[in-house]
Amino acid sequence: MSFKFAPHWAIKSARDLMSNELVEADNREVWDSVNQLVRNAEEKLRTPVSTQDVDYQTAVSTLDKLELEMVRATPERLITIGQELSAFFYDAFVAKFDFWLVFGLLAQLLFAGRFLVQWIASERAGKSVVPFAFWVFSMGGGLMTLVYGIVRREPVIIFGQAVAMIIYVRNIMLIFRERGRAKSGRTE
Repeated sequence: MSFKFAPHWAIKSARDLMSNELVEADNREVWDSVNQLVRNAEEKLRTPVSTQDVDYQTAVSTLDKLELEMVRATPERLITIGQELSAFFYDAFVAKFDFWLVFGLLAQLLFAGRFLVQWIASERAGKSVVPFAFWVFSMGGGLMTLVYGIVRREPVIIFGQAVAMIIYVRNIMLIFRERGRAKSGRTE
C-alpha cells in the first residue's frame, strides 16, 4: 500500500538512531544504512509532495530492522546491563548483609523446602499427595518469613504471610482432627 506523505518521522527516527550512543565506528554497515535512509528521506522532502510515493510499511519495517540491528550489534549495551545487574545484586545481598537477611533467606529456604517434601512424598506414593510435613514446612517457613516482614516493616510480606498462616494452621487442625477420629475408630 503506497500513499503520499512527507516523511518527517522517518528523518527524526533515523537521526535519533544516528545520535544514539549505541552506534560504534566498527559497526559501519549499520551506520551506512542509517545514513542512507536519512539521505533518502531528506531527498524526498526536497521534491514536491505530489510526487512522494512512499511505501509506508517498507519505511517502518526498515527503521525497525535498523534499530533492532543496532541494539543487537552493541556488546557495550550488554556490558552495561551486566554492570547494572551486578550493582543491584551487590546492593541487595552484600551491602545490606546482616542477621535479618540471613534469617529471611533461611525462612525462604525452609518455605521452599515444602515443595521438595511434597515432591518426594508424591513420587513415593505414585500420585500427588500433600504430606503432613508439607504443612509443617509451610508453617515454619511462613512464620519465619512473617517475623522477617515485621522486622523489615514490609507490608506485602506481612499481609501475605499473615493470611497464609491461617490456612496453614487450619490444615494442621484438620489433619489432627482426622488422625483423632482414625485413632478413636481403631480403639473401639
